[in-house]
Amino acid sequence: MLSRLLARRGVTLVALLSLVAAEPATREAPLQPGDLVRVTVNQLAGPNVPSDFLERVDADGWIALPLVGKLKVGKLSPAEAARAVDKIYHEMQLIGAANARIEHVQLNTKPPAPGPFAAGDFAHVQMWDLEGPGIETRLIKEVSADGKLDLPHGVSVKLAGLSDSDAEVAVAKAYHDAELINKLQVCVLRISAEEAKALDEQHKARAK
Repeated sequence: MLSRLLARRGVTLVALLSLVAAEPATREAPLQPGDLVRVTVNQLAGPNVPSDFLERVDADGWIALPLVGKLKVGKLSPAEAARAVDKIYHEMQLIGAANARIEHVQLNTKPPAPGPFAAGDFAHVQMWDLEGPGIETRLIKEVSADGKLDLPHGVSVKLAGLSDSDAEVAVAKAYHDAELINKLQVCVLRISAEEAKALDEQHKARAK
């Protein structure tokens, strides 16, 4: 009788231990203000073409998305935030299946102090379709002393005083007003000099 009871308990313990082992060790850290993330969205630049872009979670927990505007992701896990991205693109009838992914980007560098763009800041800019369908233009440039950013095709945009999302609107408007592209898909991210150097090295390594 005792041996049967112990055997039953042993089976129960093994089953419980198996269930515990099957649980994930840690949950993904939720997104917090100041986090730098890489967002990957399918079909943004064309059918079945994945596009990735950098965003920083702002002080209120928002990120900016091409064609969409701002989306609240603060306190969500990367997986939950990715589902929110899928939902907004679908609800706005922009992309049926975005299959978004979001991951933290660790640069081990000091981010810029909170605030809008100012002279001497660096901008990480990504644009799609400017040079042709599905072609991405990616550049890192310093904001000039008069607060402007010089972009391809002779376009210059005043970024001083603008947030990342407002800068995206300004860049898209500048290309529209110049009659170069009607609805530019663009991401603009304010970064520090240290981040600019690290990202430039990353881009060069990925291009090899």
